[in-house]
Amino acid sequence: ELDYEDVEMIDQWGSEWDTELNAVYQALMKKLTPNQQEELRAEQRKWIKRRDAELSEKGDNLVNADLFYHLTMDRTHELAELYDKVK
Repeated sequence: ELDYEDVEMIDQWGSEWDTELNAVYQALMKKLTPNQQEELRAEQRKWIKRRDAELSEKGDNLVNADLFYHLTMDRTHELAELYDKVK
């Protein structure tokens, strides 16, 4: 059984991954051409809309906190892999 402290902890992890996501995104943007930057910006906006839509569908705080954490962590890994591929 998860309680409020668990939600707080998962919220904190989600927040840390969100910070990491922004750092990886900024680093990746610096490596890209202006056209690639525009593509990534558009893709990231779409991802944020999808993430937020998924979150609002699930009303429960714990479910949302956990989902935010996992979606953000997965997206951070995707961007980090992309970063490694860009010369």
